[in-house]
Amino acid sequence: MRLRRGVIEAGSEADLRELPLEEGLVISGEVSELPALEWVLLGSEERDSVSESPQDTATGVRAVDITAGRFRLGQLEFADQRLAGERVQDNWTFSLQGPIQGAVRLPVVFDAEHEADLKLEQLLIADEGADTESTEDEQKSSGSEDRAPDPR
Repeated sequence: MRLRRGVIEAGSEADLRELPLEEGLVISGEVSELPALEWVLLGSEERDSVSESPQDTATGVRAVDITAGRFRLGQLEFADQRLAGERVQDNWTFSLQGPIQGAVRLPVVFDAEHEADLKLEQLLIADEGADTESTEDEQKSSGSEDRAPDPR
């Protein structure tokens, strides 16, 4: 059995879409947790099971538009991260919105011969247990409003 077209809508408030005209699976909606590296590894394993066209994948996923309550990237976790992307030929192209903002291109074949490109506009990493919210009075008392941010 082979899936030709389909839509998976995640979350309780998901709006049902019409079946896409293009072949492949579209995944969208909201999830409580998204372990990003595990999905990348799944794609790497997927290529081993594909003998013909790189478009003809085991999972058949063509596009995603997911908002994750907790987006895990290795040991780092980000809250309310949106990830929207599509597969075009041998690459996945993603747009990121949230604590991580920018664009990522991942090759379907993820190895030493195929590079990934990251163009980040923002990467907010909060200290564990630290209060990331600061009041205007705290900023004024520390003088942080007059200083440039630390580029490290």
